[in-house]
Amino acid sequence: MPAHIIRWASETEIKTVDWLWKPFIPYGKVTIIEGDGGEGKTTAILAVAAMLSSGIQPPALVNGHLKTEQITDPITIFYASNEDEIADSTIPRFLRNGGVLSRFAYSGELKHHITLNEDEITGIITETNAKLFIIDPLQSFLPPGTHMGNVTQMRSIFTMLSNVAKSTGCAIVLVGHLNKKRSQQGHSPWSWFCRYRRLRSINTTCRHGQERPYSTLYPSNQKQFRRS
Repeated sequence: MPAHIIRWASETEIKTVDWLWKPFIPYGKVTIIEGDGGEGKTTAILAVAAMLSSGIQPPALVNGHLKTEQITDPITIFYASNEDEIADSTIPRFLRNGGVLSRFAYSGELKHHITLNEDEITGIITETNAKLFIIDPLQSFLPPGTHMGNVTQMRSIFTMLSNVAKSTGCAIVLVGHLNKKRSQQGHSPWSWFCRYRRLRSINTTCRHGQERPYSTLYPSNQKQFRRS
């Protein structure tokens, strides 16, 4: 029988979180953006990516206080998607938010897909020097026969992505669709990934029921924002 592994807090070096966008997206970790279809998840993360590519830290509401835009070092983004046409949908949205095209690399448009392979993702991050790696949506890149509800299958994928994020220092963001009926009932296929930071995307409404042209992101553990 193997010996127990015991570590003492007094002998552990305390570390601080290195943030790409505080308090939402940390470096070296996996972050999940979840939401119903059509709620603006892609629009929101592309807006954030565009600002970061031009050296602007997006604003954020932290503990009830608005943290305004700040100047920061521009970063390179890698975007993997197979849902939208990159040239006539993704890139225009990126540009509308002030994105710098020379800092935006991608894989998509049906012919050029990444796979959820540790060596491939690590190689892309190393080659492009990406500090933000977006997979949108994760469901489209799962290997054949993989199911979101299968904890064993998904744990191995998330462990691999976490290892890549940690070893490269890159922030990995996964965009995930919810089943609208199940999410309204309070269920999420991502809910058991409690060790990963999860952000919820919703469309907010103005007066007269008109939707605003942007989404709101908030940590999924903020119960006051959950739908009844």
